[in-house]
Amino acid sequence: LPEQQHAIGLLARAATPAADAQLARLGDALVAGTSAAGLKLDVLEALRARSAANPELARRVAAYAKSPAAAAQPELLAGGNIARGRDIVVNHLAANCMACHAIEASGGSEVGPNLRTIGAQKDPAYLLEALIQPSAAIATGYGIVNLTLKDRTEVTGTLARETPAAVTVRLFDGKNRTIPRADIAAQTPPVSIMPSMNGILQPREIRDVVAYLASLKGGSRPRAAKSEGQE
Repeated sequence: LPEQQHAIGLLARAATPAADAQLARLGDALVAGTSAAGLKLDVLEALRARSAANPELARRVAAYAKSPAAAAQPELLAGGNIARGRDIVVNHLAANCMACHAIEASGGSEVGPNLRTIGAQKDPAYLLEALIQPSAAIATGYGIVNLTLKDRTEVTGTLARETPAAVTVRLFDGKNRTIPRADIAAQTPPVSIMPSMNGILQPREIRDVVAYLASLKGGSRPRAAKSEGQE
C-alpha cells in the first residue's frame, strides 16, 4: 500500500500525457466508488494537483465532490499510517488531543472520553465522524448543555444523565445537579467542546489519526511502523 500511494504521487509530479491518462482512469474508479479504500485520498490529491493543467482531471474532481458520499470524506477512512497518527495525537499543538483525552496507560486527561480501547469499540467510520463532526454523536456524559429554568435562571454543564423525570448536569466545578423536568423551560441539544479537525489537521493527518485510533484496542501499544493494510 505505501508503494502504491507513493506511485500515485509520482504520477501527479510526472505531468506527462501518459501519467495524466493513468490518473484519469484512477479518477474514474474514484467517482464510480470502485477505487481501493486506502488509495482514495492519494488519487484525489493527485487529481487536484493536476487539475489546473488538465481540465479532464478537474472534471473528475468536481464529479467526486458532487457524489452523495463525498461529504463524509470516505477518502480518510483507510490508508493511514499508525505511527504518524500517534505522533499527531500526542504532539500536535493545534489539535491538542491530550488536553482532553487519555489514550495510553499514563498521561492525558479525563475531560473527554478515554480512548485507550476505542478501536475495539468503534469502527473507522465512527472515528472519522468524531474527528470532523464532533457533535454528531456525543458520548454520554461529555456533551455540553444549557438549561433555562422557569425561574429564568440558567444551568450549564455536561449532560450526565437524562430521564423522563429529570436531567442531571455535571457542573464545571465537578458537582452534579439534578433538575426536575417540571422546572425546565428550555434545554439545548448537547454539543461537543471538541473542534472539528477539518482546518486544524491536513487530510493526510486526519487519515493517519483514524488509523491510529482504530488500532487502540487495549493492551500494549500497537506496532506502528507500517501503514494500515500492509502485511
